[in-house]
Amino acid sequence: IKEENILFKQENRVIGNYHTGKSKKTILFICGIHGNELSGKKALENIFTHLEKNEIEINGNIIALQGNLNAIEKKERFIEKDLNRIWKAKHIEKLKNIKILKNEDLELKKIHSIIETIIKQKKKENLIIIDLHNTSSQNGLFTIVNNEKEAKIASFINIPCITKLFTKVRGSLAQYYNSKGITSLVFEGGTIGDPASIHNHETGIYQVLEKMKFIKKIDIPKRIMEEDKKMNFVLKKEYVQYKVKYIHKINSEDKFIMRSNIANFQDIKKNEVIGIDKEGEVKSPINGKILMPLYQTQGSEGFYIIQ
Repeated sequence: IKEENILFKQENRVIGNYHTGKSKKTILFICGIHGNELSGKKALENIFTHLEKNEIEINGNIIALQGNLNAIEKKERFIEKDLNRIWKAKHIEKLKNIKILKNEDLELKKIHSIIETIIKQKKKENLIIIDLHNTSSQNGLFTIVNNEKEAKIASFINIPCITKLFTKVRGSLAQYYNSKGITSLVFEGGTIGDPASIHNHETGIYQVLEKMKFIKKIDIPKRIMEEDKKMNFVLKKEYVQYKVKYIHKINSEDKFIMRSNIANFQDIKKNEVIGIDKEGEVKSPINGKILMPLYQTQGSEGFYIIQ
């Protein structure tokens, strides 16, 4: 199994780079863009160990990169600023002319350089990017997509799918590469620190690889198949599309605190109290379901409402 030279130079960032045939089709998995969201990292390590140990033949290329290495080491969402809010063309262009960079700007420049090399080698029409994340709230198992092609890939995982988010929140890695014409989606695998999230990410990745004919069903570990039967019985998830209708944006000066024990996909009524900030009660402006209620100190969105 040959590895590209550029990836050798970034070996501490590269979890795996696996291919056995000549097919150019490639899935690039990215984990740890937020350093405290680590189930994707563990899932990818498990998957590459399984593929390599069993010398499984795959029809294509699978590459996995870690995102914010400093933040991963410290298990923090970010060090200085949110790495998933600075993927903007003008900002990336500006960084090219700055010699000394640190923290998230440096991480962005390094990740961008590797991905650009992969795009040149594999061609963008052959590439899919899947960015793995977790939520700070319960029941955070869903995908986020930009278009119908991405929704089709997301449907293979058979969990709820969120649309119209990237038109409202700019600067994410997935939104940036989608704007460059590359199929890019987000896979939220569950709650930060929950062992079930590792299983969710691992199972979802295997489902995508099998449905897209990178691997055969027989290549998926029996452990995964058995665990998934048990988990499906408990979770009863299915593929349903929701649209983002409202985002409650915050900054540190707002002193926003979320009402306790609100889970993803919980029904919310108009004018229901969602949290408090320095001005008093924060109420929902519409009916809908809540998404990604914030239960950590770092973050620039308090909650989303979907319908």
